Amino acid sequence: MSPPSRREAGRDREHPFRRLPRADGPGRSPVARADLQHAGADRQQAEPRRGAVQHDLLGHVARRLPTEGRVVVVRGDRQGCCPRGQHHHAYRAGQGHARRQAGGGGMSTERTWDGKTITEPGVYRAIPLSTYHGQTDLFDAPSISKSAMKWLLPTHGGSPKAFWGRWAANPDRVEPKPSDALDFGKAAHAKLLGDEDFNAAFAIRPKEFKDYKGKAAQEWREAVVKSGRTPITPEQDERISLIRADAAQNKMVQAGILNGRIERTLAWKDPETGLWLRARPDAIPPFDGMFADLKTTSSFAEDFLGKQLFDAGYYLQAAMTRMVCRGLRIPFDTFVLVYVLNDDVPDTTVVEVDEYDIDRGERAVRWCLRTIRHCLDEGEWPGARPFGDGARRIGMKPWARAQTDEFISIAEHMSEAA
Repeated sequence: MSPPSRREAGRDREHPFRRLPRADGPGRSPVARADLQHAGADRQQAEPRRGAVQHDLLGHVARRLPTEGRVVVVRGDRQGCCPRGQHHHAYRAGQGHARRQAGGGGMSTERTWDGKTITEPGVYRAIPLSTYHGQTDLFDAPSISKSAMKWLLPTHGGSPKAFWGRWAANPDRVEPKPSDALDFGKAAHAKLLGDEDFNAAFAIRPKEFKDYKGKAAQEWREAVVKSGRTPITPEQDERISLIRADAAQNKMVQAGILNGRIERTLAWKDPETGLWLRARPDAIPPFDGMFADLKTTSSFAEDFLGKQLFDAGYYLQAAMTRMVCRGLRIPFDTFVLVYVLNDDVPDTTVVEVDEYDIDRGERAVRWCLRTIRHCLDEGEWPGARPFGDGARRIGMKPWARAQTDEFISIAEHMSEAA
């Protein structure tokens, strides 16, 4: 690594947090329970990701179907027993699972949450989502999730100050505001995954209320929110039902990618910083090393999904899941996103998060952990420094400069000609 420039060294002296080093390094969903006998057999498979070797995700899953006695060939744990892509090993289906259960680690650590503060790493079931996100004493030390981490990373427009202002560990934090998009996503998860009683968690607005402008409608919504439920519109409920029906036709869903352990909390304490890392994949299917998350989206355009992978922090989510799995000795092979299209004509597709982007995510997570630890120790949460320290100068982007120069040149030329 090359030595820092004078300007960088000056920044380090003025803002200590900048010195932090960079890291190098059995359930079944309602969708799968639907009648699938006449599912569209000619429906296209999810497109393989780009690369020198096309990756057959459907075949990837099929090879992991736990059919007793069939010889299955799988890749080794990329972060454990062998380097990426170097070794393969064959075993008879069912035997590998038994070996992992007997090994004392991995998913054998799963337990039901007892309502007390968590002090041991492991896989926990029955932790309510509201508790997972909002209960500050859920763990015996500060904990981090993907949702908050985006507010810390400068690449996402974040800073230590922005992070601390929203972190659950801050007693004076700013509470997130509800939105129709978030409510729709939560309702879609509940209906497709079946991890909670839909009617107990959501209330469909009566059809006589066209909106919430009237007094009666407002009183109904206030009563629903006070009861701990989330109000949704009849149109949203109908759209979710269409999405669910479409998802039931997808071959990957039929293969069981949304089955298995639903909404489990994976928790592991980072030994370097003493901070808890927590991950909560929507589904841990019965396929070795696969983790799945259900996402609603407004477009299936590849550029849009690629941008969303970064903007929404899905690469951080996959990275944190892999890091926690490594700490818990749980095999991790791939993180897949099950996209459902929020449209009048819904659609469903399944894609894998690129492993090299997961690597990038791990480096970002490590930087975040070290930054948080430093800020906690120093008691200081600096704000953003988008243009460096000292005297700041902001300039236009090259395209804006070219556009402006072209316009001025033409305008001046026409003025002189006149």
